[in-house]
Amino acid sequence: MAVSVTKTDAGGAIVHDADADSTGENDVRGGPTTLLGVKVVNPDATIYYLKLYDHLAPNIGTTDPVEVIQIDASEDVAYSVNGGAGLPFTVGLSFAVVAEGGTAGTTDPTNPVLVTLETSS
Repeated sequence: MAVSVTKTDAGGAIVHDADADSTGENDVRGGPTTLLGVKVVNPDATIYYLKLYDHLAPNIGTTDPVEVIQIDASEDVAYSVNGGAGLPFTVGLSFAVVAEGGTAGTTDPTNPVLVTLETSS
């Protein structure tokens, strides 16, 4: 399933990926943005990692992520980023979900992870 982007009335967008994995979703907002919120649903009994990149087309496993968010086993959680202040991406927001934390790692989740990101303009 492809990533969908739905514009909000406030000029931001909701980015939704129902099958996030190690294939990078590149520049999902078409340039600079601020990440305001994250929702993840992990259907597996395994810990995964959401890697966020300030890059137009990162090489998953070698490009350093700006942020790595641990997704606990069987987790369904939503939260605001930096207490609602957000996390700026000056180049572009790209992301992937893998089984390893840190920079390295390209192993897909056993089952797709649902990722929803709330962004500003």
